[in-house]
Amino acid sequence: MSFITKNNARQIEYQVDRSEIEKILLEDLYKLSLWMLTKKEQQWLAAARMFYENPEFYVSHIYQKVEKKSDPNLVYTAGSPAYHSTKDCEVLKQDYVNYEIPPEIMGRGDDVAAAFREWWKSEEQLLNSNPSRFLERMSIRWLLKNPPNLQSITADNSGIEERENPDIAEVEAEIDALIQSMNEFRRENPVLIKEYGKRTFAVRKGTLKIDDAGDRRMLEKWDEQKDLLKRKLRLFFQLRFNPDLEIGGALLEALGFKKCKRCHGSIDFSALLGGDA
Repeated sequence: MSFITKNNARQIEYQVDRSEIEKILLEDLYKLSLWMLTKKEQQWLAAARMFYENPEFYVSHIYQKVEKKSDPNLVYTAGSPAYHSTKDCEVLKQDYVNYEIPPEIMGRGDDVAAAFREWWKSEEQLLNSNPSRFLERMSIRWLLKNPPNLQSITADNSGIEERENPDIAEVEAEIDALIQSMNEFRRENPVLIKEYGKRTFAVRKGTLKIDDAGDRRMLEKWDEQKDLLKRKLRLFFQLRFNPDLEIGGALLEALGFKKCKRCHGSIDFSALLGGDA
């Protein structure tokens, strides 16, 4: 078997044929009622569960490849994702980090941006050992009038912060506590939740107007709780059915994955980072 990163697993998990997930039965999705989520939200969760429980079936019946264009504003442009032959591969454990090219550089055209990417990769060792010196050298080399800091140019790649080696029993307890809290919230605000509880995304985006500021804040908080619940459920399904993200190499190659060169020989590490290992 072969192994992939959490980030790559999430990419597969979110690429679905929407017409197919509508056919998924929702019985026994979780031991407690998920009444606070819409049918569509539950179907997406069911698809995620199917991916971790039976990736071959998921790819055959639910998966739909979506071609993603590289973001021209990032240092590392997307390449083919890699799969690994061992859980001990250093690259598998490496956090996927990307950086936005400073606007001053982007404003000088594509050729300059391409040259900046190559310079960045050549100086990557300095970035890791002495970030302040790296930024100073960047400012001098590229004549930046407004030098950035690393925090301002670090791109958000995961969208979710997950602690290292989460325990499934702990995650399950957190889900149960969150559902209990949401049940209590509904009992305290029955009219508000009945009317808007499943439309809070529109409230948060501003497409559904709520005049009362207090009601709006409560609904925004409710929407945040729904998002947290969905994230924790996806993590729970992974930990329950495939905690090591172990998937057959042949299936991964059919999805466009390549063998990790670190597991199978020499590699340009900076180039591998661009493909999200």
